Amino acid sequence: MKDRILEIASSIEFNKNELAELCVYEHYKIEGEKYEKYGEKGKRHAKEDALYFIDYLLASLKADKPEIFADFLSWGKVFFKSISLPDTMIGVLLNLMKKTFSGKLSPEDSELINNHIDIAVELSKNSPENIEPFIHDNTKLGVLAFQYLNSLLRADRHFANDLIMKEVKKGTPIKDIYLFVFQPVQYEIGRLWQENKISVAKEHYATAATQMIMSRLYPYIFSNNKNGKKLLSTCVSGDLHEIGIRMVSDFFEMEGWDTYFLGGNTPEKDLIKAAEEFKPDIIAISATLTLNIENVKNIIREIKNNSTLSNAKIMVGGYPFNKNPGLWKEIGADAFSTDAENAIKVSNTLLN
Repeated sequence: MKDRILEIASSIEFNKNELAELCVYEHYKIEGEKYEKYGEKGKRHAKEDALYFIDYLLASLKADKPEIFADFLSWGKVFFKSISLPDTMIGVLLNLMKKTFSGKLSPEDSELINNHIDIAVELSKNSPENIEPFIHDNTKLGVLAFQYLNSLLRADRHFANDLIMKEVKKGTPIKDIYLFVFQPVQYEIGRLWQENKISVAKEHYATAATQMIMSRLYPYIFSNNKNGKKLLSTCVSGDLHEIGIRMVSDFFEMEGWDTYFLGGNTPEKDLIKAAEEFKPDIIAISATLTLNIENVKNIIREIKNNSTLSNAKIMVGGYPFNKNPGLWKEIGADAFSTDAENAIKVSNTLLN
């Protein structure tokens, strides 16, 4: 069954541009009068949306996990509400996908895909239309996190930097600043974007500012007490969200590890070459987007098949793995971590 689903997914992927265009065509046949005022630009956006739905369905099919598509549908419910579209639009798009696929697949194959979609819909049925905030003033460093967030939202990175530096001088551990300020603020920035309360530009500004401030903390991070262990850390090819894995790398550095941080969107061949030269004990691979699960799986296979790297253990992390327990095992990783602090514990367990 799984092999057949993979074959169907491959067929859909090969034809996804045509399928997306057919979805838009069918949608305009039904409700064209509503959207004609948006012209060709509206049709381009509609095709982009259709492709997004297809891509997430493909990721879900390849992993044989309807939960992945369900999570995307839950995300879509929040996002559609934020742009004043009814969540019933998701059902319309899914029915159009089913209709379009049925014209390209056998009845048996269509039934397999439809069942997968229906399970995902059922799993996402009771998901909330709003996401709870990630910052609370009654939590550890919660007031500082609010102040830091607000300074970023008003594009005052200098004030944000001063807030952090003053806290460091007070003796607050760098790890606490990472875990209770930077981490929840990044989550909150993502939530605000998803709910259409800030722009992509503002999200990018906030992330870049935090990365700059993190770099100012390096004199407090780098340890002279090395423990002889090595970590290579990176985002998988296709993933530009590097701040999480950078935090992981910094935590290891504070624990005395020698770290080699490759950043975001690292091509497979370059990751392999770097690992061969650096000879790490742990290779930490991050993926923020569910669409990149297949890329993570591929690079893990390449590492496992490389005799030079036979002693290296592979740890994965990021949103798709947080949302789908057990996924890390299915793609061949040796371990999974929820955050930077947990990554230290997991890695020490792996090596011991």
